Parts: sequence; structure tokens; C-alpha cells
Amino acid sequence: MNERIPRNCESCTEYWPGKTITMRDYSSRLGNLISVSTYDGENNLISKQETNYLHDNIDNETYREKLAVKYGNQGFTSELFNEFRIVVKKDEEDNLKDYNMAVLAVKEVYPSVVSGTTTTNYKTGITTTTKNLAFDFYSGAVTRAVSSDSYGNRYLSESIPAYHKYPGMGLAMKGGKNMLVQIGANCTYKVSENYEDEPDNAANKLGLVGASVQTWSQVIDMAGITNPRLQFGRVIHAAQRIFAFNDLNNTLYVGAKFWFEYNDYLIKGEVISDEGKDNYFIRLNGAPVFTQGEIIKGTFRNTFSKKSIYTWKGDDQELNNGLYPIANFSEFNAWQNGETPDAQWQKNSEITLIDVYSHALEAEDING
Repeated sequence: MNERIPRNCESCTEYWPGKTITMRDYSSRLGNLISVSTYDGENNLISKQETNYLHDNIDNETYREKLAVKYGNQGFTSELFNEFRIVVKKDEEDNLKDYNMAVLAVKEVYPSVVSGTTTTNYKTGITTTTKNLAFDFYSGAVTRAVSSDSYGNRYLSESIPAYHKYPGMGLAMKGGKNMLVQIGANCTYKVSENYEDEPDNAANKLGLVGASVQTWSQVIDMAGITNPRLQFGRVIHAAQRIFAFNDLNNTLYVGAKFWFEYNDYLIKGEVISDEGKDNYFIRLNGAPVFTQGEIIKGTFRNTFSKKSIYTWKGDDQELNNGLYPIANFSEFNAWQNGETPDAQWQKNSEITLIDVYSHALEAEDING
């Protein structure tokens, strides 16, 4: 009769072949939109938009390979569960013997990736295909896509999420505002038919079609709020100091911890409660007098609002086909408040007053 008593692994000197069980979950595909068709009043088909998915017409093994190679396994999650067992089995001499055995269970959840769309206009006979080449890691928004039409034209659209330029708009788990879907910049290029195979080859970008930028700011006047930029901070300068305005460059540095710009003092203080930025800005309407260790307090707004819109105008060095040379294009570099971009970037508008919900109340256009 076999023993049925509790055992421990102290006597287990050999291992029994373990087991690994993998469960793959593809349920995200259920309910996916396949197509949208538009008909006129006489039930004639006008247009049809079909959604293409990475898993279309391929087996699951090929899908997993494409997800890893093309999209870096974005959206894929894996959980590992392990269990340790003692296997009791008779040996050749009919004696009970203990064996160690590990049982591993892996749960893999795969995303449903929209690889692109195909739109057909049945009145004009033109079919436009869009292929999604890259997605933002956190929001899943498309950041790079190529569209092509029936005439063989191919255009690349690239977008930069605003939180890439403003860390304070990033993940809430890192102290940001979780503003992950707001756009910072858009660029459109005409590309060659080889671009998808060699995206890093600069020669495959034939020219710039257009570019635009949306800047964001925490320092916009807010209607009905006194000192909206006054934030909590601690003065760390060693002695009492009165700050004077420098009319030469609108900036005065007093040590590494203080500065201001324009006609309102923006003074950098020691961070007490990080809200997603490396530091806080404090605004006062008069010449401030501080002593070391003094606490500056007041109402503050630590949200981001749209500030200015810029478009690339270039310098009239266009190609015959209307595209701007890539070699003459310079990226936008004035993301922070008060910075001035390259002269080839034209400011189209700027919001100067908002309400407490960040809705624009006043704005200036290109004519001032």
C-alpha cells in the first residue's frame, strides 16, 4: 500500500520532467470593425473604408513574428505562474521515491493591431491605402503612417505627442498629467516606394509637404484668477536679495536657482511637491524680497494649455513639384515659453487668455 503522508523536498535528490503550459489569448480581435460603406439615396455604393489588421490572412505563429519584428511586441503582455510539486513514484525496486517537479503556466495576451485602412471612392475610382508604421508606446496613437493613392503617390505622416516635449504632460504614475494624446507637431513628406523597406534611408524622403507645431504652456493668463502662476516653493538663496529686471535680454540669473522673464518675475524655487516637472515657476507682480528658508505660497495652476501654433514657411527654395527640400528643413526648437524659433517657422496664432477650464478667451493671429 502506497504511503499518503506529507512530504518535504529535503529527500528529493532527483527531478521529474517539468511542464510548461502556454495559454494564448487573442480575444481582442472579437468585435473589430471590418468596414464602413456609404450609399446614396438610390442604394448605390459611394465609398467603402476597410480596416486592415495585422492578423488578417495569416496564422497565429506568423502574426506573433510580425508583432515582434514590426511593432516591437507593443501591446503584448505576458504573465508567468509557477508551482512546485513533489512527485512520488515507485522506482525499479518497487520503492517509493520523491522527485522535484516544476509546473509553469504562461498567459500571453495579444493585441489587435490596426495595420492600416483601404478607402475606395466608387465615383472617382480612386483607392487610397494607409499603412500604420509606428504607434506611441503609452497611448497607442499612430505616430507614423504612409498613405498611397491609385496614381502611385506616397506620403508619410509623422506626429510627435506633446508629452515627448513636455514631461509634465506625461504618465500620471510618474507625476505627470496623463495628457498622452495631445499633439505637439505634425510633418508630412512625400516618399518613394522603397520607404517602407528602408525607412532610415534619408534618400527615400523626397521632400517636405508641410509641417505644423502646437506649443503648450503653464504660464497663460487666466481670467478671474489672481497670480495664477504663483506656486509653492522655498527660497534657498543664502541672504536677503532684491531682484532687478534686466532690460537687455529679459532675463536675470541670480545663482542657479532663480530667474524671471518678460515683465513678470518667474522665480525658480526648491520643489516641495513634484507635479510632473523638475521644478516650479513662481510669478510675482513686484520686485520680490526673500530670505533663506522662506515659504512662498499662493494659488497655482499646474495644468497645461495650448499656447501657440506655428507652420513651416521655409525660404522659397521649393522644388519644381512643390515640395520643400529636406536638406533645408530645420526642426522646431522653441518649445518652452519665451523661446524664439527659427525665422522660417511662422507663428499663426497665440492664445493670451483662458478660463479656468483652459478654453481660449483671447488670442492673437498672424496680424497681431
